[in-house]
Amino acid sequence: MNCFARFIYSILSCFFKKQDGSIVAITGIFVPIIAGATLFAVDHIAMAQKTASLQKAADIAAISTARELHFVQKGMQKRGTTLAAIAETHAKQNMPGDDIKAQARVENDTIVKVKLALTLETPLNRLFQGSRTLTAEAAAEVYGGQNICIIAVDGGNTTPGIGISGQAEIKAGNCGIYTNSRETFSIRAEGSAYVDAKFVCVAGGYEGADRNFSTTVTTDCPQIQDPLETRPFPPSGDCDSSLPNTIKDEENVNLTPGTYCGGLTIKDNASVWFAPGTYFFKDGPLIIKDKATVSGENVGLFFDDLESHFEFKDDAEIAFSAPETGPMAGIVISARNFCPGGSGRCYRPKLRPFTITSANVRSLLGTIYLPLDDLLIDTTMPISEEAAFTILIIDNLKMQQSPSLILNTDYAATSVPVPDGFAGKPAMRLIE
Repeated sequence: MNCFARFIYSILSCFFKKQDGSIVAITGIFVPIIAGATLFAVDHIAMAQKTASLQKAADIAAISTARELHFVQKGMQKRGTTLAAIAETHAKQNMPGDDIKAQARVENDTIVKVKLALTLETPLNRLFQGSRTLTAEAAAEVYGGQNICIIAVDGGNTTPGIGISGQAEIKAGNCGIYTNSRETFSIRAEGSAYVDAKFVCVAGGYEGADRNFSTTVTTDCPQIQDPLETRPFPPSGDCDSSLPNTIKDEENVNLTPGTYCGGLTIKDNASVWFAPGTYFFKDGPLIIKDKATVSGENVGLFFDDLESHFEFKDDAEIAFSAPETGPMAGIVISARNFCPGGSGRCYRPKLRPFTITSANVRSLLGTIYLPLDDLLIDTTMPISEEAAFTILIIDNLKMQQSPSLILNTDYAATSVPVPDGFAGKPAMRLIE
């Protein structure tokens, strides 16, 4: 027993044993102390609870105020007063009956800071200080209202969601990039590789120097949901034996939609036009190589099993645009999420090598939807430079050598629809 405890014990023992007037004296000393300590404890708990409630109200008010930034324009008179009124309204909704005052300050076009003040009276304050003012601050940022060009879904791999090396470039200047990998290398840029984007948001960390990125990489972002996750796959038909497996030499061929089984290779100097519709590939890949020229409008390429994938190789010239209607509307390339023994979302049992090594992929207009597959781009030339827009939803993206992946966002220049979630409503998040 320490000295203080022994002292208290001796006083209390004396208090209960003594019968003379010392009891009155001792009582007169300790009752105010005990009452004061009790009052202080109650006051402290009340203040702590109010402080926590006020901070929560500030967080909500900041997010709600950031949501209004788009409508309360920069040139509007009394902009700060208007935003402060919005913040105060939301704060009072969360702490009804409390006398809350709010201030709002716009840090830039996407960030607003809110400060709340609450005047509070407690029994202890009234005895010694009168009223007391509590304050809480929070800042919120508008994000995600920008266009999104890449989502690296990352289905549990230990590789980067996005990895680029050599002199590879991602040019997504007017849109954003997300990677859901929680690894410390959620995005990795090595050598002279460069990522040019409106924003880069990663669930984990990143590897690379400042010179590798046009903007500061935001780390520890919430994982973004795949906007197409619930989109049903297009129904495929039976194999059509009348469809070719090889197109070569200098053949000029007009292909029709259908189910191509056993693979399709287009090579040499062949020239092939894909008529509008959905092309299903089973039991073999789509290979376009050499100096073949392949194009098609309102075309969807769907890879229906683990043996099917695409390889765009050599100097093959390739230009596709996605369907405008139907189950693949806005999707130029997609693959079935194969789950052995069941259905639904799962990890792939083996890799399907979706690769672009061709030096002449001029346009992939639409969304490349491969959420359980990797995409390798290994070439020296621009990819999809002529497309009005290109969106990637992939498991992992790897780029090497010196390709430039061009991700335009000229949505008004085409009638191919942009899937919901890529040019959608902005979202808000707390940053302080």
